Amino acid sequence: MVEKGADLVITQYSHCVGCQEQYKGSTIVYGQGNFIFDHSESEFWKTSILVKVNLENPTSIDYVPVVKEAEKVRLVNRSKANEILYKFQKRSEGKLVLGFVQRNYQDFARESLDRYLRQFAGWGRWISVLDRKVLRGRLLKNKYNGKKLFTILNYIECEAHRESVVQGVIEHLGRQVG
Repeated sequence: MVEKGADLVITQYSHCVGCQEQYKGSTIVYGQGNFIFDHSESEFWKTSILVKVNLENPTSIDYVPVVKEAEKVRLVNRSKANEILYKFQKRSEGKLVLGFVQRNYQDFARESLDRYLRQFAGWGRWISVLDRKVLRGRLLKNKYNGKKLFTILNYIECEAHRESVVQGVIEHLGRQVG
């Protein structure tokens, strides 16, 4: 978009504050945070930034840190604002280092796997909390041994299996809804 003339590109999907970069005289902002979901205690799901654009000079922007609390978006105190902006800046600098994005994504994926597997198992909140906090993940480890994880990986990586699973779920949901 910058190469086609955009002065400012703001992307969103990740529901967490990302970073920004200067590219060919333009600014790209990757992710402003989460303004929707309340079901996580993760800092990434509770902090956000508003992007304040100077309409006369679209490359001149300010960031306004906010937090999500009790289903409301609120301005933060100076200390929390500085913390959010500091981490935003560190990620912005870090992404320029070779391997930074890949290492951080690998860490995120590793940390997220248990949550995904609990969802796939159909466990509700209380069983998940019991397993995480009381049993220290023993239920999850017993449910998903190496062979089961390889099977899941095969279904996801193999194009034919993946397409079949996706289409089957779509058809199943279509029958339930329709």
